[in-house]
Amino acid sequence: MNQENPFSLRRILLSPRITDKSYNITKKNNQVSFKVAYWANKKQIKQSIEYLFNVKISNIQTLNIKGKCHKFGRKKIKGYTKKWKKAYATLKKGYKINFIETE
Repeated sequence: MNQENPFSLRRILLSPRITDKSYNITKKNNQVSFKVAYWANKKQIKQSIEYLFNVKISNIQTLNIKGKCHKFGRKKIKGYTKKWKKAYATLKKGYKINFIETE
């Protein structure tokens, strides 16, 4: 596998998605969810997670989230939130990423 520059691999993962839904998915399917760079593809996301967390990934699923329309101010000026990408990574058996330690 062709390794990319570690600096660019760090720029792909923006933040973990820690919600009730992501917590339930982690317990049920051994998946973790991340907010990732919009330009990243599945191969780059997989390499980034494996490099930063020292785990093995079996599957990646990505979703493109569209920006929502909002109206601002007294004149109701229309604006949009940013579009972004979410990635669900399925970990292989024996690997675990724990963002919140509960012990």
